[in-house]
Amino acid sequence: VSAINHANIRTTPPTVLGTVPTLDGVVIAAPTNLVLSRPTDGSIALSATWTDNSDNEEGFSLYTWKDGDAPTLNATVLANMTSVPLSNVSPNTHINAYVVATKQSQNSLPSNIASTTTWAQRPDWIATNPLVPHEKSITGFWTANGNPTGTRYTMELSTLNTFTPASIVQSFDSVNTNA
Repeated sequence: VSAINHANIRTTPPTVLGTVPTLDGVVIAAPTNLVLSRPTDGSIALSATWTDNSDNEEGFSLYTWKDGDAPTLNATVLANMTSVPLSNVSPNTHINAYVVATKQSQNSLPSNIASTTTWAQRPDWIATNPLVPHEKSITGFWTANGNPTGTRYTMELSTLNTFTPASIVQSFDSVNTNA
């Protein structure tokens, strides 16, 4: 590892932190180009894709973590597979990931770290009296539907049920949930 100063000058020589274990002298090439993708439909599902640079791996292990947490194993796939859906993801959460190629009990170096934020989920109206009109205001009640604390909400009032820009008469941001 080398340090880089503000003038973009590296320390030389670099500090050797260790070596990657090999099996019988065979190096497992690390995967590259890891990308986390979220669907455009607003669901919280995520998938990971990467480039397989090894011809001798037995599989891949994908590790994920939320900011402030330690990486944990999220998924494993067989050799030559270069994508996997992520499991156990939460709405409106920043997710980080890396992937390693595996052979027996050895791992390659990790890929690049990829990050994305899952979509927030649409809040659910509380079934009984979700909108309460007052003389000069309306109060709305909903549940967070799995969104974490800190999720922002926008409540819009419209003259039409299509909520086109021309029909929106009022928009309220940073509205809190009662969940």
